[in-house]
Amino acid sequence: MGQTSGRDVTEPTPRVRALLTEIAQLLDGLARNGGDARVDLRTPPLTPPERADLEQALGRGAVSARVEAARRTDVRETHFPGVWWVVHHDERDAVVAEFIEVCVVPE
Repeated sequence: MGQTSGRDVTEPTPRVRALLTEIAQLLDGLARNGGDARVDLRTPPLTPPERADLEQALGRGAVSARVEAARRTDVRETHFPGVWWVVHHDERDAVVAEFIEVCVVPE
């Protein structure tokens, strides 16, 4: 198998494959009827290898934003238009919620 950034390129775990299938179905729904949806990445939480596999599979797009309101939120587009990785932090900067949002633009 090849290597990317010092890491073996492997098939995603079954859980990550299931997440990717779900995201593809949600993206199809967005294209067909404009329905926004999200996948909670913290219930149950991803393991570090699962997170790395999902990040590798989704890639990074050109758009990212950090919103500093009552608490910080980081939003980044994935390689796939309409698929966004959104992370919410608490006042101590700990991650309190993390989603893949399938929509034109996240709220």
